[in-house]
Amino acid sequence: MEYLPDDIDRVDIIVSEFMGYNLFTESMAETVIYARDKWLKPNGLILPQKCYLFIVGVRDAERKAEIFDTWNNYTVPSTRDNENETDGVDDIVFDFSDLRKAVLRRPLVYQVKENQVTTEPYLLYTLNMKTVSRSDLRSLEMPFSLNLLTYGELHAFATFFTVIFTHTYKEEEFSTAPWERATHWRQSVFFFDKTIPIFPNKKINGIFKIEKNPRYERDIDTTISFTYDCERLGQKFEVTQRYNDHQF
Repeated sequence: MEYLPDDIDRVDIIVSEFMGYNLFTESMAETVIYARDKWLKPNGLILPQKCYLFIVGVRDAERKAEIFDTWNNYTVPSTRDNENETDGVDDIVFDFSDLRKAVLRRPLVYQVKENQVTTEPYLLYTLNMKTVSRSDLRSLEMPFSLNLLTYGELHAFATFFTVIFTHTYKEEEFSTAPWERATHWRQSVFFFDKTIPIFPNKKINGIFKIEKNPRYERDIDTTISFTYDCERLGQKFEVTQRYNDHQF
């Protein structure tokens, strides 16, 4: 949005579907901020005005194996019928470990099942479109503390958002949570290399950081760091993994 009709210099309401995957992907909120600062009247409305970004833990061994473990080492069998045969070639092993790392760095977008959620949701960030500035969104460092609900394994974190429409006849909201009706946003899922054994009533503490990619203005770089003390197994996990929407 770069201009208004010649006979209009201010507006009463801005309505925009600015939410991207993981709320911030493609950085469309900045376009609304630009329009707000340039054209919205002092008491004007933005719909939706507030968005809440949440994080949960996810188990999805099948998806992880399907998408990522495909890139483990691959062996082409020997052409010999038996080990004493002199003709032919030995097994050929292809090392795809670098490709696997690259694939792991790309968040997936799909509908997580409710029974795959392993933690309580945690509120990462409240986005208020009436007060947020463009500089606020260049880098966000959001701590989290997730309470584990179940036994099993943790393979990923997923983010979703809830949107609130205020200043309407009746306050309305909708959510992209796994337990709500599916939307085209679904959830953003961040797998990590390690599989983490989990037990209920324990906590995973970490930081979810997003910042604008220096080369691609609309892309987001994400870094997730977390610690988890698995006392039952005598293990302490410290994980830091980086993700980027623009991998290929």
